Amino acid sequence: MGQAVAVTSPFIAKSPGALEALKSATLLKSLRLNTLITGQSGTGKKTLAHYIFPHATIINAQNFTQLLELVKENEDIIITDFEKLANPEMFKELLDASTTKIVAISKITLPEHLYNQFFTLSIQIPPLSERLEDITPLCEKFRDEFVDILGESDASLCISNALDIKDNAHSLKRSILVQSLFKSLTKDEIESVLEDYLFQNLDGDNAYRDNLPLFDVPLINAGLKKYKSQLKLSEVLGLNRNTLRKKISQNSKDIIYE
Repeated sequence: MGQAVAVTSPFIAKSPGALEALKSATLLKSLRLNTLITGQSGTGKKTLAHYIFPHATIINAQNFTQLLELVKENEDIIITDFEKLANPEMFKELLDASTTKIVAISKITLPEHLYNQFFTLSIQIPPLSERLEDITPLCEKFRDEFVDILGESDASLCISNALDIKDNAHSLKRSILVQSLFKSLTKDEIESVLEDYLFQNLDGDNAYRDNLPLFDVPLINAGLKKYKSQLKLSEVLGLNRNTLRKKISQNSKDIIYE
């Protein structure tokens, strides 16, 4: 059932929380009720709002004068940052005098009196940290969006432990793009990136020592991940084992595969 629902909507819904939100949105498509969608940034509020009102004009609540004009001209409106609405009483009066319906979006829970003033139903979208089943299909969607830019899609990206969901879909998409770029970089391009970074940040009295972790940390992490042995890595790198241990100790907070 979950797969069937998700296929009909651009809103990715595999987890129970997302499926519940999508179920409510599907019901609202035909009921045309003023609805509030809340959730953190990057959880899919705009996508779900467009699923309910696919042809609606979208406007930020802070553009109050333009919002009043849109109510006079449109049947459906999507309003972002609804908590920043300047004059709720004036807007409510105009809305009641029209046939316009709204889907409003907010990153915060509205005060009860403001919610009751405008809305019949609300939909809460959980963060990705509570929707683990949605991460892989979202990752695959974003990964495929980058194919035209970066070439062949890499399936391993969506099982990587480097996926970042702290800012939900925003940070997830960025981490996929960054990883995709890294995997496609040539040696010359990597050197160019490092040169540009060092040009911007090379200063102070100990610049050589301060920037050594740029080279040591990824080298050691990659080596420990590949060889699973400090002894083997010291041989491959041509370093004394004590020297390698010292480097690992000096960069312990950034060494992942020790």
